[in-house]
Amino acid sequence: MDKQWIETASGNRISKNSRVQGASNILLAGFTTICPQATINGDVMLHKQPQQQQPAAALVVGKYCFFHKQSMVTPPILGIKKTSSGKMIRVHGPSKIGSFVMVGQGTVVKSAVIGSRVMMEENCRIGNMCVVSNMVVIKAGTVVPDRMVIPPYSYVEGSAASEIKVRDLPHGFRKLIEEKARELYLGIGWKEQEEQEEQEEEEEEKKKDEDDDGMFTLNY
Repeated sequence: MDKQWIETASGNRISKNSRVQGASNILLAGFTTICPQATINGDVMLHKQPQQQQPAAALVVGKYCFFHKQSMVTPPILGIKKTSSGKMIRVHGPSKIGSFVMVGQGTVVKSAVIGSRVMMEENCRIGNMCVVSNMVVIKAGTVVPDRMVIPPYSYVEGSAASEIKVRDLPHGFRKLIEEKARELYLGIGWKEQEEQEEQEEEEEEKKKDEDDDGMFTLNY
């Protein structure tokens, strides 16, 4: 395993450049990947039920989930509470994510529930307290409004500002989504892309340094 990654006993792979906040409040079932610059937030105050002995986990994640770069997942906000000191703080509810879930680059998730075999492409916004059922594909750039419930086997696109379109997703996608999630865990495709991006950044930095050297050359 690369020195920039941490691998747990249950097979979770967590980048040292990711932000996992409140790790003790996050449960990962196993074989989950958290990429660089991804944010997984469990550092929240949960609403406690009257008969609840101890607080539940803020975020529960199933197996073979993949959180791309710059994605962010945080439990939904239930409301605002005033503390004994008079400070106003946000109170959150727990969030559950099933297995074989992929969160695309730049996608922000504030849902109550994400089912299993769900693919959210890049730059989506999943609103507060949303419920996304099993077998759902959410197209890139989609903005799902707060508290929306997406039914099983759905293909979703659009935004609250224009129109959310929900179409039927063929049942054959079940296997395709599982295979894609497993491929991502094994590093097929995305690692090569990451290496290429790093190489391009290095070349850009090198070119910049050469340009700077040229600017400060003394000609006698």
